[in-house]
Amino acid sequence: MNKKEYPVSGILAAGLLIAALLGVMGIFYQNLQEKLFTQAVNNLVVTTQSDKLYFDQIIQNRLYWLETIAEISDVPDAEGQENWQKILNWQSVDGMRFGVADARGNLTYAKQAVMDISDREYFQAAMQRKTTISGPLTTPEGEDSIVLTVPMIRQGEVQGAVCAEITTTALGASLNNYANPKAKATLVFTPQGQLISSYAGMERYATIYEMLETMKLKSDDLVEQMRSEVLAGNSGTLTYYNGGQLRLLYYEPVGIQDWYICSLVVMDAHEKILQEMSASAFGVLAAILLIVILLAATGVYLILYFQRRVKEAQKDPLTGVYTRLMAQRQASRILKENRHTLCACLFIDVDDFKTINDHYGHDEGDRVLISVSRVLRESVRSHDIVSRYGGDEFTVWLNNLKQEQEARDIAQRFLTRIDQQTTVHISVGIVMVSPQERDYEAVLKRADQALYQAKQKGKNQICLIPAAPEEENL
Repeated sequence: MNKKEYPVSGILAAGLLIAALLGVMGIFYQNLQEKLFTQAVNNLVVTTQSDKLYFDQIIQNRLYWLETIAEISDVPDAEGQENWQKILNWQSVDGMRFGVADARGNLTYAKQAVMDISDREYFQAAMQRKTTISGPLTTPEGEDSIVLTVPMIRQGEVQGAVCAEITTTALGASLNNYANPKAKATLVFTPQGQLISSYAGMERYATIYEMLETMKLKSDDLVEQMRSEVLAGNSGTLTYYNGGQLRLLYYEPVGIQDWYICSLVVMDAHEKILQEMSASAFGVLAAILLIVILLAATGVYLILYFQRRVKEAQKDPLTGVYTRLMAQRQASRILKENRHTLCACLFIDVDDFKTINDHYGHDEGDRVLISVSRVLRESVRSHDIVSRYGGDEFTVWLNNLKQEQEARDIAQRFLTRIDQQTTVHISVGIVMVSPQERDYEAVLKRADQALYQAKQKGKNQICLIPAAPEEENL
């Protein structure tokens, strides 16, 4: 080889080495970018699903409260002296107001004049004995809201309805205060984009799609793609820039009507890492190892953190026992897997709990519920299921029983310890579940009937209903 060719060969080798190094760095950079994005999506999926559980809990709690009011309230008689007048005035707060309608559709809101809702779909559905959740409606004040409606039934006839009107911003405040509002934001919307749960700033837009169309997107058809995916019932992601910041949005069905929930998070950490890596080749190479370690540690931390948040969402925030939804899932699994053992479902409520709330306030009522739930947890076995069914009602699912006397003994233990450790009494309805039974709702209904019979016997009582005959469970 000619000596003059040495420099050329050296330059070519160096160029090839630099090109190879740049190629490796480019591939690594691209792979790292994809991994960072995937991790961000996975984390956002977990938080969104946790928020979805919490949103469902918000709606179900409101419905349970309405069902309670529907049961205890006087039927509207236009005299203005019904017992619910004070209750509605007391419960109505900013962003949420309650009302009671008579059978003709004359609705009285707390501190409001009577209005005619006879032509509203939610009222007409209530008159057909249906509990309803309306889509977004515009209030006279010009703010969007949804209406929850529960029929008021007396002697087998619908005599009216109890309504709760909740603004989209009030729902959004409850939902977004559940997690750190600075870290992300969460919205609930219809497939058409109308907002069910909103937050400050969204009032400028009629739909979520209108908001997204004002952002900097990679292509003009991304919003239409999202709209098509939502209408098809699919979940998905979308990225955009707002104020120079990259944002990631994830959406999926919320499980109520055809509504969707979406969470969006600012991708500051993601953008910062990529900018630093592109600034200097040596800086990128030196930072890769540190970033991978930090990302791995952060990923594990975030996964554990959000797993803990999901687990917390399974527990009632006040009492710490399982929520109604989680108890149903676990009890249904027990019924499905229960082949050879006897089980029992206990339905429990606190005697005269409304009197405690009325005389001593809700703080005292909360302390009573916490004390009762603690006694229930401490009085059962580790594999038994204790849940707050709603309000002052609890359920306890006992499995692997040898005989029904065990269930009665545990119930008696409840009564004794409640009497010793608290200032209240409870009533307990017990229903024995045979190995052939599979229907969760049927078992719960029988347990509720047992509780009713215990109440009929007086306070601080137990009523046990034996397992249903085998032929009824086939």
